[in-house]
Parts: sequence; C-alpha cells; structure tokens
Amino acid sequence: MPDTPSPKQLARQAEHELKAAANVRTARQAKFYFKPGEEVWRFGVDTPTQRRIAGALFQRVRDDWAMAEALVFCDLLIKRREMELKNAGIFILARYQKSFERFPPEKRKALLEKTKGEWGVGNGE
Repeated sequence: MPDTPSPKQLARQAEHELKAAANVRTARQAKFYFKPGEEVWRFGVDTPTQRRIAGALFQRVRDDWAMAEALVFCDLLIKRREMELKNAGIFILARYQKSFERFPPEKRKALLEKTKGEWGVGNGE
C-alpha cells in the first residue's frame, strides 16, 4: 500500500506523462474540432496515447483504489483546463463504472448533481 500513489500524486504523474507525450502539430490540429474563438487548451496528445497513459496509470492503483479515490483523482483533473488531463480523469473513473452502478440510486443522483456544471468543457453551448 505505501507504493500506491494518492489521487494528488497520480494526477501529478498524469500531467508529467501527458506533457512528455505532447506534440505541437497534434495540438494545432485539435483546434479545428471546436468553434472559432472557443478557448480550449491542449498539450497535443492523440487519443490512443492518452488511453495508453491512463491505462498504465490505472495499473498502478487498480488493486488499492476504490471509487472514492477515483472520484478525487477525476475531480482534480477535470477542473484543469487541458483536455488531455480532463480525459485522463474520465478514462480512469470509467474503470470504476461497476462500482458506481452498485451505489444506491439516491447516492448516484446526489453525486451527479454535485458534479453537474463543474465538469464542463468550452463555453457550454
């Protein structure tokens, strides 16, 4: 357990690895997927590489983390402006889908309401 990173430590590791995989050309190409003038921040990491990095990060915590740690991790990254960090949080949180489905419906609803509006990207249109 002492080798298992905390959500904050894993978030820092995710940022480090995603920045290391950055590609300026990929970042430039990505801007065409958004409305003109919409401010979207990218490192420039393609989706397969983002998924590979998130998968490797998940392997470090899979035996020790529960849904609570995954939520903290996702919350830390989803609030960042860079799309790749948001994606890393979502990719890892998605691995806990079965745990979420076992929550009582009222707890699921409360959790979704808490995050509603906080996890947006772009201008919301």
